Amino acid sequence: MKTPTFSDFNNRSIKIAILGELMCERGAVNSVINGDPFKYISPFLQSHDYVVGQLETTLSGLTSNYPRFSSGDYFAEYLSHQVDFLFTANNHSFDWGVDGVYHTIDTLKQYGISQIGVHKKNKKPHYKGVNVRDFSLSFLNYTQFINHGTKKNPQHQDDVFQESADSADARGVISFYEESSVKKEINLAKKGCDVILAAIHLANQRRNGSVRELSRKSTSEQRGILEKMCASGADIVLGGHPHYFQGGRQQGKQLMVWSLGSFFTLMEHPDYENNSGCVLSVRYDSYLNPTYTFLPVATVYNTQDHFYYVLPIAPLAQGFYSFVSEQKRYALLQELSQIRETLRENSLVEEIIPISLI
Repeated sequence: MKTPTFSDFNNRSIKIAILGELMCERGAVNSVINGDPFKYISPFLQSHDYVVGQLETTLSGLTSNYPRFSSGDYFAEYLSHQVDFLFTANNHSFDWGVDGVYHTIDTLKQYGISQIGVHKKNKKPHYKGVNVRDFSLSFLNYTQFINHGTKKNPQHQDDVFQESADSADARGVISFYEESSVKKEINLAKKGCDVILAAIHLANQRRNGSVRELSRKSTSEQRGILEKMCASGADIVLGGHPHYFQGGRQQGKQLMVWSLGSFFTLMEHPDYENNSGCVLSVRYDSYLNPTYTFLPVATVYNTQDHFYYVLPIAPLAQGFYSFVSEQKRYALLQELSQIRETLRENSLVEEIIPISLI
């Protein structure tokens, strides 16, 4: 085995892409099974050494829509060619109970996708470590709540975890946020680790939580939680649940992202029309100096082939993706304008995707 030289060390680098929420509702099934929804974004993702996503659905052996989400195993098979790692703790993690959690774990393992957030009963890992291009990465993932379900009304979705009838079972298989234990787990992850990446799915503000779902603006409570996780030593902390890109803050080498928004989802709501978000692209050099950039993306329906695609939004202004209607093109460019304003307000940098990768 060759002994690494200083030149080897000095020239090493790693690029990581981090995606927003991933779902596969019934309307997306055909696009995944018979199409290639990441077709227009895959070249960009492939320019990275490691791709991380936020899975906001279970893989419970069936396909279902809101309010109880599940995507068939075909979604994991498709994702296995696109992503390397998934954060799996969120408000929908327990939509199909312990069996759904176990099927999610087993299916991701079958298709070679690493994950953290859900686990077999009482076998919660403190963190998940991986090595990529001689860099050691540690991942941590938590949720503040799960959607409530009772025997009388299994589709009731309003109450937070503490009011759930399944709290004992859920606690055994899902990583819930508790400030004191998170500090300890981040300290454990620091040992022999280059970069710590943590994600937390936050509770609705109206239920004594910290975020407003489907809001473009972060809250002070939301920011406070992420700031505490950074103060404990996490290098990148991602907030989840708003579904909009909300920006964030770079603090020295550390980065907090209040919400990346969505990556692949077909959500339908009057306050959420464009299914948009940002991909976070991170490059570390040998000395762990980071470069952070954000690529605005949206999930768009193609009326010609009837498939959904994830598109980088900016190329629409140059006439790319002729299958996008003028009405939708205009709406997405308006969305891009708002994302750019958020980036500007937070002193964050937009990723300019090369034409060769479009």
